Order: sequence, then C-alpha cells, then structure tokens
Amino acid sequence: MEWSHEHLEIQRTLKRYVEDHINPHVDEWERAGIFPAHEVFKGLGNLGLLGLTKPEAFGGAGLDYSYGVAMAEALHHIPCGGIPMAIGVQTDMCTPALARFGSDELRHEFLAPAIAGDMVGCIGVSEPGSGSDVSSVRTFARKEGGDYVIRGEKMWITNSLQADWMCMLANTSEPVGGNMHHNKSLIMVRLRENGRLLPGITAHKIEKIGMHASDTGHLFFDDVRVPQRNLIGQEGKGFIYQMQQFQEERLWAAASAWPDLRSLIDQTIEYAQQRQMFGGYLSDMQWFQFKMGELATEVEALRAMLYRACERYVAGKDVLELATMAKLKAGRTSRVVADTCLQFWGAWALPGTTASRAPTAMAGWARSAAAPTKSCWASWPRPWASHASHETHPYCQSRRSCRRHGEADCPSTRSVRAGDRAARAHRMKKILIANRGVHAAGMAKQIARARAACGRAIEPRGHTA
Repeated sequence: MEWSHEHLEIQRTLKRYVEDHINPHVDEWERAGIFPAHEVFKGLGNLGLLGLTKPEAFGGAGLDYSYGVAMAEALHHIPCGGIPMAIGVQTDMCTPALARFGSDELRHEFLAPAIAGDMVGCIGVSEPGSGSDVSSVRTFARKEGGDYVIRGEKMWITNSLQADWMCMLANTSEPVGGNMHHNKSLIMVRLRENGRLLPGITAHKIEKIGMHASDTGHLFFDDVRVPQRNLIGQEGKGFIYQMQQFQEERLWAAASAWPDLRSLIDQTIEYAQQRQMFGGYLSDMQWFQFKMGELATEVEALRAMLYRACERYVAGKDVLELATMAKLKAGRTSRVVADTCLQFWGAWALPGTTASRAPTAMAGWARSAAAPTKSCWASWPRPWASHASHETHPYCQSRRSCRRHGEADCPSTRSVRAGDRAARAHRMKKILIANRGVHAAGMAKQIARARAACGRAIEPRGHTA
C-alpha cells in the first residue's frame, strides 16, 4: 500500500498543526496531567482532521480508512503518548458505530459536533470487573417510560474528565439462556452541559504511571435518565456493533505505534554512534547492530500487517482477525523495542525530562560532548543510502573533520593494503551501520560483498541472511 499525494498532504497538515499548537505545550500538559481537549480538538476540527472517514452529510470528508491510518501515523510527531491517544478515541473509538448505525438525529446531535471539534467524546465499555471480557459488563439500562435509566460504572475511560458525551455499552435486558452477547446495546449518553456533569454522574481521575496528559476517569452512573431515542441501531445488537467498532480501534493502535517504534530505534542508533565505551563506539559493536536489525525487522513486519489489514478493510472485507493480530503485534513489539533500546541508553534514559523526549535530550548531550566540530557523514540519518561510506566523502578526507572517529581512528587516515582482510571487514562493518535503513535483502548483498572482498565467510552470530 502506497500513500498518494493526498495522504501525504494530510500528514503534512497535521504535522504543521502539531508543531505549532501542540508540541510547545506538551511538557506543561504532561506535568499537569491533562490537556485542553476542547481547544486542541477544535483546531483539528477546523482543519477537517477529525472526520476524514466520516460521512460528508455530517461534516466529514467521506474518505476511505487508509486516510485514517495516514493520520494516525502522523500523530507520532507529538512527543508523548497521551494526546495522540485522546485524539484516536475521538476519531476511531467512540464514533465509528455512531457514524455507521446511528440515526440521522443522533448523528446531527453528537457526531457532527465531534467532527467539528465542538464536542469531546469518549467510549464507555470497560468496568472494574470487565475489561477484555466485554460480555461481562454489569452496567444496566432499564426502560422507564420513554427513557433508559442507567445505573453502573465505567473505568479507565480516556477523555472522560472533559468529554461531553459517552458511547456506552450497557445491558438493556436480562440474558436469555445464559447468552451474554444479545442483551447489550450501545447508547449515547450526554455527560456534561456547559462543562458541568449532569445529575447522577460522578467522575474521579485515575492517576497513571504513563500517558499523563490523557485524562483517564472512573465514572459512576446513579439512575441517569437518557432518552430511548439515543439508542444506536437496534436494541440487543450493541455487542456486535462494539466488536465491529473495535476493528478500527485496533487498526488505529497499530498505525499509531509503528512510527514511534521506528523513531525510537533511529534515536537509539544516533545515540550509539556518539556513545564511547570500551575504547570504541557502541554503534560499532556487533551485538548492538544485530539487535537494531532485529527490532527494525519486527517494526517492518508490524507495518506490513497493518497495511494488509487496511487494504482489506477498505475493500469492504472483514478484518477482525487481522486487526486483532496487528494490535497484538503492536503491543508486544512496543514492549520489546522500548525495553531493548532502554538497555542501550542506560542511565541516560532516566533524567528528569519528559519521558518521551528523553532520548532526544540525551542524544543532544552526546553530540555537544563530542569533538571536533563537524560530524562524520556516515553518522547522518540516510535511510535511502545503499553503498556510499564515510571514507569516500570529502568530510572524512581531512584528518581533523571526522567527529565520529577522531583523527587517529578514522579509516580515511589509514592505508588499506590489498591483502589486509581485517581492515576490509572493518570497513564493511562501518558501511552496514551507516546504512541502517537498508532492508534485509540489501543487508544480505552487503554481507556477500564482504565475503568476496575478504576471501572468507563472514557469518553474523545468531543471525541468518
């Protein structure tokens, strides 16, 4: 799947908004544990970014879901996790079922203002005793006159401390024959008027170890009256609607994860190219190169799975299995990449900066501590490079210009004799780390060239071509 000019323009538009209106305040919002959702969402709504895949009749752009994936990927320009999560809830978690199955009246009342950024929404599924087991939710909406009277609680609800409404999954009847999948409904519940909670609703903030700027709440509903016309689709179909809604949520999770992971790998490589230890550079150590290659491969596999699922979803096919796999892969890969990179950063991952910006701050320290004045061309980010090396670049021809290797160690200051196999192998290792963006096939070709140049096999330990 390739991005068109329109996809890329959407990503550029979002990036400009993020850099101008979000990133200057991220540290402040992270410390405060909340961000001004209405202000941020209104700016995104004015740009048309909150309804890319929603119907045009309600203010959306009517585009296919690939544009939603493109937007989710561009959110990685925000240097924290909480704000992208809050935006994703608005675009891909609390609105898909409303847009697909809601009545025109409901969509005018709730969807159109959400697309415009005038209202903030949240999704109410999880409860203290039912997270992954969606069928075990206990919140009940009983009929009384023309209303539903809702009693229960919802927990771990993103945006809930600022949200104007909730798309809630609740039981609307008792299970028949023990079947817990056909007695639930999705109901639009208004939470606030003029910023104040409606009677019968209370909300408590949940303190977390991460996602600080994203407000997460525990909400209680004590006989809250909601008109029965706020029912989405048919009564008793809520579980099915929510499972379908989860497909876009899972695709969004995968789309928003992989760019951050790739960026973390790149920042770790940049740091390693400046980190001196044991008489050399961390980036020159074979174990580091192997681990970065393995992590990059895992991230690329995640992206391939995401794009395959997206193509099928756009074609109108069911992607429940693929979307679930993609989210699983995104979660596990996030843990592995973050933990592995953390080990290479060591203590420099712990300074008291915003957690998501620590790698950038640490890399900046490493660069300022290095000498002399110019950086080695091989250390520059060049994902498109294939064969060139620092030894052939003019910046490395001068003994005093190679910042990475220093005067004595720069390969450009040494004569490589025709029969010096060790020196040639050393050169090839430098080339491989410089060309960190090359795919596995390209790496195999580089290794084959090294074998031919050195006249002997070079087999990376624990690695297969």
